[in-house]
Amino acid sequence: MHTLAGTSVLGHWGSQLLQGQVERYSKTFNPDNDHVLVMIFLNGGNDSLNTVVPINQLSILNQLRPHVILPESSLLNVSDTNLGFHPSLEGLRSLYDEGQLRIIRGVGYPQQNFSHFRSSDIWMSGSDA
Repeated sequence: MHTLAGTSVLGHWGSQLLQGQVERYSKTFNPDNDHVLVMIFLNGGNDSLNTVVPINQLSILNQLRPHVILPESSLLNVSDTNLGFHPSLEGLRSLYDEGQLRIIRGVGYPQQNFSHFRSSDIWMSGSDA
C-alpha cells in the first residue's frame, strides 16, 4: 500500500506542482494490485506548516510566524528531503521511510482570494472556482 500526504499552503506553492506529483504517483495505482489511495481531510486547526515543515524555509517562517512554527530541534527529519514531520507524527515518518507514504506539498487552486471559508467551500464542492 502507498499513501499520499497532502498539505495545503494557500498562496505559497502552486497547484501545477500538485498536478505533476499526482500524475506521477497515480501511475503506481491500478485495480490489479494492492495499492490504495488514502486521502485525509483535516478540518479545523491543523496547520500544514507544522505538519510537514519545510526545514529549508524555517528562517523565513520564524520571521513571519514566530509564535507558531516549531523549533527545528523538535522536528522529525524526512529522509532525502528538506522536510520535517511534526514530532507527534513518528508513524508517518516510519511509513515514509518504508516507501509506503508520499508527500504532496502545495495543494491549492489558481487565483486564490485567501479566504479560509471560501477556500473550504471550493475544496469541499470540487468547484473550479
